[in-house]
Amino acid sequence: MDLIDHVNKFWRFYSLLIAITGFALLWWLSKYFATKKELDAHAQNLEQHKQDFKKHKADHYRLSEMVNKIDHHVQNLPTSQDSQALRETMARLEGRLESVEPMFKQILNQYNMLLENELRGEKK
Repeated sequence: MDLIDHVNKFWRFYSLLIAITGFALLWWLSKYFATKKELDAHAQNLEQHKQDFKKHKADHYRLSEMVNKIDHHVQNLPTSQDSQALRETMARLEGRLESVEPMFKQILNQYNMLLENELRGEKK
């Protein structure tokens, strides 16, 4: 009974205390919890990030396929030993062609002489 009398006597103080506590609680809730607008904006932002991630993922797969193709082509390129062997073969072939060149000149000269001789024979 004394408690009820005390509360009735100081009801303004207790109502002020409850109001201040309520306002403090609302302030704390507004500071640490999101509003509906913020939640909607966050959800929209999250959806945009998901779409961007899907595009990025598709680009990543496309680039990955390109890298795999390039790696495949690089693996099939000749090695330095292969290119050195090819250079040596080309050098030998060039030497052989240079040695055959005088014979071709002789054959061409003989062909020209025969053709000239044949043309002179028709004029007679």
